[in-house]
Amino acid sequence: MLANSLSEAGQIIQGTGRYMEAMDPLTRETWMCISPVTQNEFDTWTPEAPKQKTFTGIAAMDVAGFRHDPAGPEHSAQLKPIGGRTCLKVAVPNSVNAPEARGHAIQISVTKAHTIGFRSGRNVKIMTLNNQHFVEVVGNTEVDEQICFPTDAVCHEIELRQPWLVELPNPTQAYFWFHKNGPRSFQGPISLPI
Repeated sequence: MLANSLSEAGQIIQGTGRYMEAMDPLTRETWMCISPVTQNEFDTWTPEAPKQKTFTGIAAMDVAGFRHDPAGPEHSAQLKPIGGRTCLKVAVPNSVNAPEARGHAIQISVTKAHTIGFRSGRNVKIMTLNNQHFVEVVGNTEVDEQICFPTDAVCHEIELRQPWLVELPNPTQAYFWFHKNGPRSFQGPISLPI
């Protein structure tokens, strides 16, 4: 699905599943394991210092790709072993806004070159806020009734009649909820399929 939309500088991450990330607190570079993992594998993962594991979550999309390194299109995607796992540098957070209240979203502006794909015939959850649309990226709808969406947000599902590729903007505005049943994230803003 993504093979024709990424340059040689990019990297495709196949399939759904649970993925884990680590961050270097000195550079804020975020690295994601390129293969699915179990919760136990995340629990026992030990990235080399100064990197620290951050979270693990279920990918909401069917395929993901990173067009190039977060440093810019002139830099190819970077792979490196971290704690015995092959990881890809996927993002650098720019700013973090703490939740307004307990259970509310953490809002993060993120530098990244992320393209995601959804197969035809499936439903995709969208959060609309202030006339902007944000697509589900992490987690699943099972936790949506248990999290506090922004006051003016409207959530709905769209049914895809054809495959949908979404090129997230750079920087991406990401909303994250860290719930006991796993993280949930909507990111964008994006344009809805026609």
